[in-house]
Amino acid sequence: MSKFWFFVCVVAAGIGVWKAWGERTQSHPPGIVAPNVPYQKNLTGPVELVRGEYRLVGRAEFDITARVILKMRYRFDKFAAVSPVDFAMGWGEMSDSAVLEKMSCNQGSRFYGCGWKSSDVIEPRRFTALSANMHMIPATPEVEDALMRVRQGQVVNLRGLLVDVLGPDGGWNTSMTREDSGPGGCEIILVGAVSAL
Repeated sequence: MSKFWFFVCVVAAGIGVWKAWGERTQSHPPGIVAPNVPYQKNLTGPVELVRGEYRLVGRAEFDITARVILKMRYRFDKFAAVSPVDFAMGWGEMSDSAVLEKMSCNQGSRFYGCGWKSSDVIEPRRFTALSANMHMIPATPEVEDALMRVRQGQVVNLRGLLVDVLGPDGGWNTSMTREDSGPGGCEIILVGAVSAL
């Protein structure tokens, strides 16, 4: 093998290790690590912003501190240009490793769901009220970088606005309650600030 190709292989392996290290899951001992419900204050007047081909209509101030149960990057769906990543987030019992370890959760196609064998893990109504898939719209390139660095399992604080999205391929409405699920049950957050705790 030539020195050039050896160098290329070493660099590629190093990038793979660095990426895997950056995406590793953060673990927690049993116990609730994000006890508070998200804060929401509905807006009294219209707030509209333009992001490229998309118009964002503000619905509420939103502040959440929660555990990132799952994270999914989107590059090719119709809203990927405005919302490049989703977080499935949990608070209260859904931030507790003792609960999550008894569940099998998955995320994809802008949805998130979990399965469990018995209701003594968590009641379905509690599951719905204490976790949600949330679509992230970064307000700035710096916020986008911060969102991409968030790891599964981390407890993060996100502050911004719940927004509806109007784009060339149709509309996308945010959930305004933590009690819903299924289509329309995801929060769409214009994230102004993100911090890992």
